[in-house]
Amino acid sequence: MTIWRTFGLSLAAGAMPLAAAFGGPAEDVAAASDAFLQAFNSGDAAAVAQSFTEDAISLSPGWKVVEGRAEIEKMYTAFLKAGFGDLTRKVDSVTVVGDSIVIQVVRDYATRTDGHGAKTNHAYKVLTVWRRGDDGVWRVYRDSFNDLPQG
Repeated sequence: MTIWRTFGLSLAAGAMPLAAAFGGPAEDVAAASDAFLQAFNSGDAAAVAQSFTEDAISLSPGWKVVEGRAEIEKMYTAFLKAGFGDLTRKVDSVTVVGDSIVIQVVRDYATRTDGHGAKTNHAYKVLTVWRRGDDGVWRVYRDSFNDLPQG
């Protein structure tokens, strides 16, 4: 039997850990999402990549389809080298499918600092499918993000 539960929430990741807002699989995914944010904001592309399954696929602006944890690490290394940081997340909805899949729809906000110290703000809409592995750890299985239109 497939169980679908959808939660709506608007909350900035920096204001309160996402994990505190949910229960069950959604809480576990929120904790994994918090760990992703912490790894990204500390500039650790290898730790970011550990948030993904070995066979993960990421669809990101300006990139081909990125397949596998190793390639995803390269992508995040490039993002971090390009000056992206200060990532925050606003969760729009969480859908729990059974006990092994959680789908998050979020808006991410990042700041990019160029080589001269100038900062620009970026906003993205993100769809992420998290899957629980045989080891019980939740990781990103599929994700897609695109620029969030202003206005």
